[in-house]
Order: sequence, then structure tokens, then C-alpha cells
Amino acid sequence: GIEDNSYHVVTLVNASTAVRIDGLVITRGNAIGSPEIVVNTVTVPPVTADVQGGGGILMHSQWNPPVPITCEPRILRCKIVDNHGVNGGGVTFVAGDGEIAFIHNCEFRANHASRGGAVHVFGNGVPCPEDPDPLNTPTGPSLVNCLLLDNVATDRGGALYSHSLGTAQ
Repeated sequence: GIEDNSYHVVTLVNASTAVRIDGLVITRGNAIGSPEIVVNTVTVPPVTADVQGGGGILMHSQWNPPVPITCEPRILRCKIVDNHGVNGGGVTFVAGDGEIAFIHNCEFRANHASRGGAVHVFGNGVPCPEDPDPLNTPTGPSLVNCLLLDNVATDRGGALYSHSLGTAQ
């Protein structure tokens, strides 16, 4: 069953715009419970609400990186299907000032969570000064030309739940 699957199928911590995930099918993650997450030999506390989400993808950038972070990765032409989480079954995005997630031309289908069946956003972002393309400078997480279908939330936001500033296009 799904309960013994990967907690987060993909985990991105302090990822820059150079990081691109393009054309993958990300499925069957189960971010429910308390995992132990180790990033560069540092154990991240396991019981915070933000890591109990993102069964498909967890994007996190508040773990005090040694260098300034100005942007988040690009998620392009992916299918995020049948993932589970307390918050954000498909994707959980957690960021402080200066982080942006670009999720373009993706399909979110049949993901499940308490809040944000497909996507849960926690934090905020500002325009990215390093990106020369003016179309790629939203003021928060950017979902462009995405399909959100048959996602379920038991509390709020069947498709998308946001605790933050951002633009859905």
C-alpha cells in the first residue's frame, strides 16, 4: 500500500533556478507521519507541519543556507499523481523572502491532503533579480498553464491552499 512508500518522492532544499525537473511522473509519495530528514549531514526536526506535506515534492528553503538564496527551481511538464500528505499531497512549497517556485505546464491529478490536495504554499516570495526574462518574475509561487484535476482536501483547498502571497495564473 501507499503507507510504506517514500515520504517525499522529490525533496528540494535551497535549490536555485539552475535546478530543473522536466517531464517526470512523480507518484505515490506519502508525507503523513514524522520522518527524519537529513540534509548535508544535518538532521532537520521531523515534526514541523511543513514537512508533513509534499508527498510528491517538498520544496523548502528556510534551513539557514550558507549562501543567499534568491530563487527556487523550475518544475516543468511533470505529472504529479496520487500523492498524499497532511498539507499539500502533490507539492508543498515553504519559503521565506526571496524564494520563488516556477511550476509550469504540469498536471496534478488525484492527490490527497488535509489542506491543498494538489498544492500547499506556505511563505512568500519576491521577484527574482537574476532572471532576465520579465515573464519569469512573479511575486510568489507561480503555477502557469497547469491542470489540477480530481485532487481532494478534507479541510481546505481541494486543488490549492495558500498561507501566503502568490499568483495563480
